[in-house]
Amino acid sequence: MSDPGGLLEQVAGVPAEIAAVRRAAIAHLGRCGCSNAADAVLVLSELVTNAVLHAGGADRVAVECLDGSIRISVHDKTTDPAEVADETRDVGGRGLRIVEALADRWGTDPLGAGKVVWAVLPCRT
Repeated sequence: MSDPGGLLEQVAGVPAEIAAVRRAAIAHLGRCGCSNAADAVLVLSELVTNAVLHAGGADRVAVECLDGSIRISVHDKTTDPAEVADETRDVGGRGLRIVEALADRWGTDPLGAGKVVWAVLPCRT
């Protein structure tokens, strides 16, 4: 659900729900007037996919349009760190490289029984 304050909240517990989160984010970012919604949705998709595949699901996915920026946060159920893969790995782990390349900044914050992985991008108009 989205509200006029610029916040979209979703949940993704299984892979089939990732596409619905992406669609909702595209619509939400369009209402926010961000011309770089494709970059933000790619970052969102990487973070949500990581949560679903490696952390038991995304308990809360939030996309906020704030003062010329987009903040994406994905809450999951594990305290395992989100790590950028070593370049020598053959498969997996490259999604956070995409996040690093597109976001102004990103990181993780611990939460009681899990963590939030977040990224901030500019909202280009």
